[in-house]
Amino acid sequence: MEKAGTSEAQTQEALAELTRPPVDVQQTAEASNAATQSAVTSPADLDDEALAQLVEEMTKSLGIGPGTFHADGGYSEPGKEDDIGKQILMASLRRGFFSNEPVAVGVDGKIDLEYGNQGVQINPIQQLTNSGYLSAFIDSTGSAKQERYRSLRMWGEFAGPLGEELKALEDDEDVHSVSVISGGIDTNSDHFSPCAIDCWLKGLRPEPATRQNSSANFDTMRWEPSSKLSASARREDVYSPLPDNHTRILVLEPGSYGEEISCSLVTHSCAGTSSQDPDTGPLDYEALSYTWGDPSPKFVIKCNGQTLPIAHNLFFALQQLRHASTQRFLWIDAICINQNDIAERSMQIQYMLDIYQNAARVLVWLGVESETSPLAMEAMRQLDEREIRKEVLYRVHESGCYEKLKAACDAISELLERPWFTRSWIRQELTVAKDVVVLCGQQSVSWYVLKRSAARLGHLKHKLSKESGLPISDLKSTRYDTAISYLTRGWSYGQSVTKMLGSIRSIWYYHNGGLLDLLMTGRHFDATDPRDKIYSVLGLGRVPMTAEKDSKQLAGKSNAGSAPSVPSFPVDYAKPVSAVYQDIVKYFINRDRNLDILALLLTTRNDHSTNDLPSWVPDWRVSASEVPITTHWDFISLKMAASGLHSKAEPQSYDENGLLRCKGLLIDRLKKRSEYTAAVYEMLALVPGFVGDEEEGDERPQERTLSVQNADPLKDRTRCFETVLGSVCLAPAWACEGDDVAIIQGGKHAFVIRLQGIVNLPDPAESANDVRPFQFEVIPHDAVTAEMLEEDDLKCMPAFEMVGPCIAPDAMFGRMAKSSEDKGTVPTMFALV
Repeated sequence: MEKAGTSEAQTQEALAELTRPPVDVQQTAEASNAATQSAVTSPADLDDEALAQLVEEMTKSLGIGPGTFHADGGYSEPGKEDDIGKQILMASLRRGFFSNEPVAVGVDGKIDLEYGNQGVQINPIQQLTNSGYLSAFIDSTGSAKQERYRSLRMWGEFAGPLGEELKALEDDEDVHSVSVISGGIDTNSDHFSPCAIDCWLKGLRPEPATRQNSSANFDTMRWEPSSKLSASARREDVYSPLPDNHTRILVLEPGSYGEEISCSLVTHSCAGTSSQDPDTGPLDYEALSYTWGDPSPKFVIKCNGQTLPIAHNLFFALQQLRHASTQRFLWIDAICINQNDIAERSMQIQYMLDIYQNAARVLVWLGVESETSPLAMEAMRQLDEREIRKEVLYRVHESGCYEKLKAACDAISELLERPWFTRSWIRQELTVAKDVVVLCGQQSVSWYVLKRSAARLGHLKHKLSKESGLPISDLKSTRYDTAISYLTRGWSYGQSVTKMLGSIRSIWYYHNGGLLDLLMTGRHFDATDPRDKIYSVLGLGRVPMTAEKDSKQLAGKSNAGSAPSVPSFPVDYAKPVSAVYQDIVKYFINRDRNLDILALLLTTRNDHSTNDLPSWVPDWRVSASEVPITTHWDFISLKMAASGLHSKAEPQSYDENGLLRCKGLLIDRLKKRSEYTAAVYEMLALVPGFVGDEEEGDERPQERTLSVQNADPLKDRTRCFETVLGSVCLAPAWACEGDDVAIIQGGKHAFVIRLQGIVNLPDPAESANDVRPFQFEVIPHDAVTAEMLEEDDLKCMPAFEMVGPCIAPDAMFGRMAKSSEDKGTVPTMFALV
């Protein structure tokens, strides 16, 4: 419908406002205030002819031509790619999404269509990508190209319009050149010359070096449990209470390998000043990063004059680390923390980041030598030399050289199999370290040498397979190459860990480089104590761990509109695993007031490890080898906002163990399950209102079809369901016919939930001063009485099991939320159990 009252002057005025250059947040806020006070006509008020003229003027003024803008998320139509920019501008201006506000542009060229959108419903277009930014990447340095290439390659089939950039980078020589960092190689060996008589490989010795003091007798130092005094009792004799913000430093006395180990402990401020001798200033200590292995005591040392039992791996680390004639100052968790004191353990966790950050260096102890570890360490050192690496990679070698190269690759692979590489705590210990030295027995290399060697291993194996005739299957592989890629020195908060892409306003847009990123990648790592899956990343995730009084009064007060302050996340090893995993969910919800964390339920659930967890809690014990973290990545990487941009999740009480309070609407029900699955971006393409739609009110301006495929029961964790209202829903594979589909406030997805009955809560007035643990009862729905339904929702509310996030096209982008708001439908309180 045309709109009257527009003029050429209004068109030009709107154009001037819309074509201002992008600015930062502060400038944008100022511009927004100024725009509010001005009388500039909104482009949405222009008639069709004037709007078309405005689009033409904008394309000229901004230099928009064929291919200038791309729409991500599968929204471009075949044959219309060249005018996609004009289509997007026309559709967005007509709907008033740009209004008279400047458009926010990210550093990667992504344009945020929702900037300044204060409504419920949002633009279905995922985002715009400015091709000028893409060409800048092509003209950038080799290292920047390699980083960009790695990111785009992981994006895979969802690269969309970025696929052209990916192809250009694949053909770029800089991406695949020999690099100190990447170790890339020229794959064409036809022009390589034969190896020389002094080829480095000919001098490489596969046999292990002679070990120092291999005949040392440790029998006298072995732990023999005494019936009179247990190991725990002996540890209590060593420790005295610590002041706040202090730890202990181990002073390792000099001695020779094989002699009895003697040490003492001094109290040390975590800020770096010794409390026992303030005149000496900070101690120049080193922090040990190692694996406990079997924690049961195997050997004894003398500590503070007392006999202290320690585990096998630590005993041999101390034997190797001890200086011959001088003391060595070390921080070692198993000794410097009284492991029998749960309160002290919990308190010391909050100092760990500072302890490793203040250490002069971090010593990584991989363990004692094996038959092949000396060869691995030597090969890593030598191949880090550029000239040696070129000599190995750019020559055609004799069979004997290939055999030695294979032995070196196998030795490095075996070294990378050591359990240290998948220990949860090492990420923090490496990230904040000033310097890192890696030790295996007597041998040592720098951390960067080891990291680069791990990155080059694949190239070396490829060369062996291509030139020596050895099949890749004959070469040892490491399970831990993915975990190693997540170990980054100098990582800082906000820097992506997974290095994956996501659309603006997607879940990943908000959490990339933060605590959720760390928790997700943490599934590649192991923890003897499952609680350390959470505790080991709190410091890196900038989570306050200082114990504060919890807001017990939050229970039941959400209806009053009170927004709680977000409490800290105290470390408490006395809490069961289930409570810790519940608390981290509630921490995210209270901090961000959304349900983003629940999107991870699709990849953190299995049949054998969630029995102790409520249905709404991700299980961080599910290994990435079982369910890769990139599985169904599009659930968190595409913009959806089912409940709108600005709806807030209900505040949660940490005291309400096992229960999550929610407010939302039931919108549909699953009717018929299929054994098909579909891509999320195709499901979203069923939503009315994206590029190509003609009018705001059109429900289905053109017929959309959904490409489905047979689901792989071992890989695909989603299935297509027909719903009662005749729509299609992409739901978790474990959903059942009869499950409900709901929009929950604060949720970017729709969710499938399953009715359990009525939850009978304690009376808030009676339980306010009750010190007993929170308890509630779920009454099955077939036992619910009319009287129960009349109870106040602070005492009695519907209880549902959370099945998982889903894609319900009619509900996405705030469409159903907007419709409910227009109709005056009031969301209902209910509980997830």
